Amino acid sequence: MVLSLEDRFAEALEHATEALRLRRESADAASIAYSENALGWLLAHLGREEEAIRHCRRALELHRRSGSRTGVADTLDSIGFAYSALGDYAEAIAHFQRALHLYQVIGDGETEAAVLLHLGDAQLAAGAPRAARGSWEQALAVLSKIPGADTGGFSDRLKLVGRIMSEPVTSAGFAALAASPSRVPGADPAPVPQPLRF
Repeated sequence: MVLSLEDRFAEALEHATEALRLRRESADAASIAYSENALGWLLAHLGREEEAIRHCRRALELHRRSGSRTGVADTLDSIGFAYSALGDYAEAIAHFQRALHLYQVIGDGETEAAVLLHLGDAQLAAGAPRAARGSWEQALAVLSKIPGADTGGFSDRLKLVGRIMSEPVTSAGFAALAASPSRVPGADPAPVPQPLRF
């Protein structure tokens, strides 16, 4: 997954595919589930969302059978990301909310904040800037309790949603705004930061 952190998704996909092949030979369901989810996450980043969702759904079933709440939450987040990339924001939001609930139960603050970031991105793209702002502010509140947590991706998002809420924007334009804040009058030309993945 180090390669995916460096945005080397195609190369990471090769390694993830091989890892899944090897894990399937070992018949270790938990390991297979993590590999299926990793493969789905990478496929979603490469624009192969439908294939990503299939891999993640297999991972979800395996995680549920093994009782891994963290695995289920990670996979719900990945499915949400894939649906968001497809433009199906209602499905994305539903999956992010389910993942968020599990992370809150588990008590994993940093990953809870990452899902809140993803949720806010989907809410903004769906035309709900107030909900997006609420999610991002909640993420900041969670991270403020974690020493040394990185909050860098939030200030640009909160500035963007503030500009959107002060300017008239049609609901059809929200998805474009989420990808390009320069379309908002007075916005900085820099792109909105990409969702964080912990």
